[in-house]
Amino acid sequence: MKWLKERLSERFEIKTKVIGAGPGEETEARILNRIIRVTDKGWQYEPDQRHADPMVRELGLEKAKGVKSPGEDEKKWEMEDNEKPLSPGDATRFRAIAARANYLALDRVDLQYAAKEVCRGLAAPTVGHSKKLRRLGRCLIDARRVVSDYKLQVECRELATYSDSDWAGCRRTAKSTSGGPSCAVVTC
Repeated sequence: MKWLKERLSERFEIKTKVIGAGPGEETEARILNRIIRVTDKGWQYEPDQRHADPMVRELGLEKAKGVKSPGEDEKKWEMEDNEKPLSPGDATRFRAIAARANYLALDRVDLQYAAKEVCRGLAAPTVGHSKKLRRLGRCLIDARRVVSDYKLQVECRELATYSDSDWAGCRRTAKSTSGGPSCAVVTC
């Protein structure tokens, strides 16, 4: 890394920080308003928190009650109402807020699935897509900032992964939306 930094500095004017726990290294840095920090227990990553507040405000949820999950299953009795298209003005507003949710979800694993479901409606937004966006906004009321911890680990003995076990995350198409196996165990 030092060699690369020297080569780049010879040709370009650059700003660099080396993040780490060693001598001459920074323990925290802000990159594109995202915070990366090293601690004695591992690494931490904090996404750009400036996008949650405008989303809550633009959705008119300042006084709303927060929820724990950013998405929920579609109710069968609401499906017909959910198919109604939004007015042109509401559709434009929906697209702007959905784009912000999509950007925020790049760094927030907890929002990725819900943001993907919201963004399915960018071409032709409906009342149902708007409801999904409001649900995601209500989740941000209680979780505007999230810090991901990447703790230092011991040697791997066994790794178990789990994913979409019903193979039908989408009620309309009955297709899996996560795309993984139901369970896998790997011995290292």
